[in-house]
Parts: sequence; structure tokens; C-alpha cells
Amino acid sequence: MGIIGYVLIGLLVVTGVYVATMYNNLVRLKHTVTKNWSNIGVLLKQRHDELTAAYRSKAIGGLALFLIACVALAVTLTARFAG
Repeated sequence: MGIIGYVLIGLLVVTGVYVATMYNNLVRLKHTVTKNWSNIGVLLKQRHDELTAAYRSKAIGGLALFLIACVALAVTLTARFAG
């Protein structure tokens, strides 16, 4: 095997390492996106619970109904688009 063979093997190794690295980065990005959508869902659920509690205590009244509807819509849309 001459110098060309070694160069080709080197190029194959470098290409293999590059492809493996890119694949790992894409998998990590996928998991990060899933985790972040989950965090958004938790925050929206907490906000919904707080608004419901405020409404039940008669502290806000009609504004609470509007805010609860908005948060419920946001939770629904998030669940629909998060997959």
C-alpha cells in the first residue's frame, strides 16, 4: 500500500469521526429540545394552578377567567406542537 492508500484511510477515519460527532450533537440537541418543551409545560401548569387558586380566592375576579383561558390555550398549543 502506497501513500495514496494511507491518505484514503486517513480521510475515511476523519470522515467517520466527523459523522459520529455530528450525529451525537444532533441527538443531544433533540433531547435538549424535548427537555425544554417539558419545562415550558411545567411552568404553564404552575401558572394555571396559581391563577386558578387566585380566582377561587375571589382576589381577581373577571381578569382571572381571561388569564386562565389564555394559559389553558397556551398549554393546549404547546402540547399540540411539542409532539
